[in-house]
Amino acid sequence: PRSLTQLPMAATCVPHCLLLLGAIHTAAGGTSLTVGQNPRVATVSRGGEVTIYCFWPLYKDQKPAKVDWWREGENRSLEDGRDGRIQIYFLNRASCALQLFSARLQDAGVYRCRVRHRSGAQGPGTRLLVFVPPTPLEMVVSRSGSGAAASLTLVCKTAAFYPEDVNITWCKNGSEIVSGTNTNRNLAGLYEASSLLIETEAVQSGAVYTCHVSHLSLPTAANISYTVPGTETGNSTGKLTDCH
Repeated sequence: PRSLTQLPMAATCVPHCLLLLGAIHTAAGGTSLTVGQNPRVATVSRGGEVTIYCFWPLYKDQKPAKVDWWREGENRSLEDGRDGRIQIYFLNRASCALQLFSARLQDAGVYRCRVRHRSGAQGPGTRLLVFVPPTPLEMVVSRSGSGAAASLTLVCKTAAFYPEDVNITWCKNGSEIVSGTNTNRNLAGLYEASSLLIETEAVQSGAVYTCHVSHLSLPTAANISYTVPGTETGNSTGKLTDCH
């Protein structure tokens, strides 16, 4: 296990007020042990790392506690060094951490810790969500004709992503326009989405069409834009336009 000097800054302090999030279990003899976990919901991108904390009250006469970690639905406890991706270590006499490296989609689930001292109690659980972002985006442009007879079709495509929920919106010169979204699941269990936009009005040189994609994995929406050029050949650009 790492020494405290090797731990990330966030791992060296667990706010005591977070004990209010813990689950209280009454043990024999009327004593109780409160065990908390932080955060209650954790998110991590595939291939990333995440840390879950377990903490309990510290009493003056307390001997070192024993802590077990497991994921709901599994019959065995998680072990330090398992698959080379799990590290379990004590932060102090009243808190412990589980660190998961190289996160996989199948790592998602509810993780619980159980503290054993004079009595035993388990934490309320931390739900881990593993995601794959839908970026980079791709814009497929199809133009034909010229002048009043010009036509324009745009398709906004995402990269494979997870989980499924995604929202795709379009803007034309900063104003939102409505279009549908098609989502499919690939053989790897990831999702791919696309949205088709057919311009029904006259195609105007300099008009900017922007596709916005929102997903759990993105702190802000991802964007890709197409600007109608003044010539017959078009191209996608990285220019961003916000919807108003």
